[in-house]
Amino acid sequence: MDFGNSFVIKALSLLVVDDEPEVAEFIREVACDAGFHARSVCDSPDFSTAEMDMPDMLVLDLQMPGRDGVETIRALAKTHRGTA
Repeated sequence: MDFGNSFVIKALSLLVVDDEPEVAEFIREVACDAGFHARSVCDSPDFSTAEMDMPDMLVLDLQMPGRDGVETIRALAKTHRGTA
């Protein structure tokens, strides 16, 4: 059966949140190599902006200064409840 070009597979989006830029960039690069549309952020203001356009998947450092990963998960659950 010939499907031609009628099917386009969209790359899953991935957001990496880590306070260590080298770690965030490494994970982002590996994810891009694996076919994800990935981006990374390293601090709370950047994450607040990035979360407006929620990704399909999230890689999150749980031990960050300021707003840690657990607080971030709680905030996301409250903000995006029922959208998944």
